[in-house]
Amino acid sequence: MARRLSAGYGLSLIRIGLGFFFLATAYDKTSKGWLTDGRPLARMLRGALPRAAPWYASFLRNVAIPHAGFCAQLTTLAEWAVGISLAFGLLTQGGAIVGVWLNFNYMAMKGFASSAGSIDRLFILCELVFLVTSAGLVLGLDGLVWRRLVPALTHRPPRTAAAAASTERNRSKSWQ
Repeated sequence: MARRLSAGYGLSLIRIGLGFFFLATAYDKTSKGWLTDGRPLARMLRGALPRAAPWYASFLRNVAIPHAGFCAQLTTLAEWAVGISLAFGLLTQGGAIVGVWLNFNYMAMKGFASSAGSIDRLFILCELVFLVTSAGLVLGLDGLVWRRLVPALTHRPPRTAAAAASTERNRSKSWQ
């Protein structure tokens, strides 16, 4: 019988894939000059105004477009941070929160009823799952840090393979 992997591995693969998606979009924005020029963002936002949720269109007109340079930098850096966080499982829950914020804004810009926002809804769902399941513990740096940090904080030595085998033998004896 083949050994099945835990659901944590499947969740990690989704987390890593979403992280690489954010890294790709951040790289694209960086290569198009979003860190030094707000005009590409301003052009995109002006085009999105007719589709945006009414309350969000007001935000775009009065805040985002006049400050497009700052918003372009903020968006690009946030996408880099989320991408690194999710791809490497580093501070995964924080990355998921920032990802939800980014995708909510993208969805509001595209219009909530628009099918163009479907990918953003799916990403928000994934990021919420990452948030509540501690998805960085499997195949991520969060798990590595957690396994090293907990014994140090509780003043317990990390478990060795011999100690784990001894515990398992004791458990099996208690069932006999």
